[in-house]
Amino acid sequence: MNYSFNKLHVASFESRRSKEIGKLIEYHGGIAHIAESVVEIPSKSSKEIEELCKKLKNSEIDIIIFLTGFGTKLLLENLGKRLGTKPAKRLLNKTTVIGRGIKSRSALRNFGVTPLYSKPVPNTWQEIVKVLADKNLLKNKYVAIQEYSKKNNNLVKNLKANGAGVLSIPVYKSALPPDTSLLENLVNNMIKGQIDICLFTSSQQVANIFKFCK
Repeated sequence: MNYSFNKLHVASFESRRSKEIGKLIEYHGGIAHIAESVVEIPSKSSKEIEELCKKLKNSEIDIIIFLTGFGTKLLLENLGKRLGTKPAKRLLNKTTVIGRGIKSRSALRNFGVTPLYSKPVPNTWQEIVKVLADKNLLKNKYVAIQEYSKKNNNLVKNLKANGAGVLSIPVYKSALPPDTSLLENLVNNMIKGQIDICLFTSSQQVANIFKFCK
């Protein structure tokens, strides 16, 4: 079945894939309005990454969970720099590696690491916990989590409830773009009723829109 926006005005707040999103909206018959709402800033602190490297070398990490495509690439780059690319691949492939979603799993495979599952799950933190709990992989195990702009407290809580120790590793934070003129214009168009549909591709986009509109 073919779907169409039927010439409706569609707002997108995508940043890194803004051109692709715009083309998709137009391909499906919409009028695209694009404004960047999020920039991702790599974390300056490397304390947690250093701890991860140490624990990997000492075989103290049983599972690593990668939550985002961008964060996966950043963390893999950091591990490659600190451990060396080949040793990092070897250590990761000795560990149970989970990638949430297609982007994370693709980044892992490109680095030379095979994730536990390729498809169709896990795509949410709930599915991650279920996959690991069903295979009895959590009790008395140590789990490292690649975090993003904020700590996933629900995931940490549920992993601990299933008997796992947890190391959270923040690799980047999210902020509003330096130039918000396009975003301001798009929000004003929304207020005027000139936008029919708002398309969000991440929860951080929603959070930043509310922050910007305060």
